[in-house]
Amino acid sequence: MTTRSCVSAGLGLLAVSGLTQVARAGDISANYSFGFGTHGVSYTTNLPGNVGPITTNATLFQGTRTGGTDTLVPTTFDAFCAEVGEGLGGNGTHPNVFPLLGSSTATGGISGPVLFDATRTHNLERLWGSYKSAVVDASSMKAFQLAQWELVMDDDMTLVQGALSKLWVDGSQFEAGVTDVAESWLANIASNPNGPKQGLLLLTGEGIQDQITPVPEPATLAALGLGALALIRRRRNRAA
Repeated sequence: MTTRSCVSAGLGLLAVSGLTQVARAGDISANYSFGFGTHGVSYTTNLPGNVGPITTNATLFQGTRTGGTDTLVPTTFDAFCAEVGEGLGGNGTHPNVFPLLGSSTATGGISGPVLFDATRTHNLERLWGSYKSAVVDASSMKAFQLAQWELVMDDDMTLVQGALSKLWVDGSQFEAGVTDVAESWLANIASNPNGPKQGLLLLTGEGIQDQITPVPEPATLAALGLGALALIRRRRNRAA
């Protein structure tokens, strides 16, 4: 069994072509802590860089911004891994912040580039809108990350192996309270596509773990806009 981590040193890069990303929203630098620690999640993949069982350290990233030109991500934010086998990097700087729809992950890790089309984006928005609030401990954190990886990497919305599965959990990897919870969330999203949704952003870049994070609520965006205006005024006053 291979053990990798989405918060340790990254792996080699894979070639990418043919994917077009949406207009860039800016870059972001942040310091990160790990909500509920880091914990191993076991599953099996049929990805180009890893065919067979794998255990990956998963965590809830809790970011605090330290800089960047992006105006969408608030001062503090939560995020989960979008890739498998890519490290967070030393400086926590993502050169691109995109709305999730139409964006794609970078080329790091073993998972390769993934295009967030309308279906994949919708399912992830359902996951965040319905179940992010249920992440209250290490077990539910692992379940959420496992469900997100399934929705990012695969198309069948289940952790049961199918003919075309890229990611699944076999019997020896099943964790009560983790795998079954993740599977119940995925089943509900599949059967109830019109449930609560949360707008999402992709933090992405070569050589750093791509992350998915929520779009702030309108009130938060308004506050961010006021803060940016105040900063501009202060700079103009100093220049004057």
